Amino acid sequence: MCATYNAHDVITRRPKCFLQSLPSLLRNKIRPRIMARLKSRFGSPSSMLKELSRRFELFCNDTSLHGWRHLASHTWNDWKTWAWGVVVVAFAGFSVGLLVTNITMYMHSSTRTSLETTTISLSEVTFPSVTICNLIQVVASFTFEVLIKTVVMTTLCQ
Repeated sequence: MCATYNAHDVITRRPKCFLQSLPSLLRNKIRPRIMARLKSRFGSPSSMLKELSRRFELFCNDTSLHGWRHLASHTWNDWKTWAWGVVVVAFAGFSVGLLVTNITMYMHSSTRTSLETTTISLSEVTFPSVTICNLIQVVASFTFEVLIKTVVMTTLCQ
């Protein structure tokens, strides 16, 4: 079983062990705090549900995400609303799955560095090239005029 770790241990030493203890941490410490805060803020569960549904409706109407505004409509008798609901829930689940997969791959990956040689001469090393390209063409007289006005204004203002 894993021991409790501080933030430094989580970042540097044992992230896998922290992830194993995360469900019990959520269940035993974080969830009771959240529930107590919600109960003190909203009172009864019915008023909390009303507030959550109101906020969900506001989110659905105000977001620019496609399909969410259909979920806020009060006509759930229409098959189009149900279809949008299925699509939104399916893609939300898909995105959570991708997130979990990427986090798992990151946690299990390691850094690899390989050097072919350390005694190669600098003339054989390929350095990245730097290209300077001025796509914004400025007339020199205009630039000098702006610089002179800036210098004059800063001199007069001091």
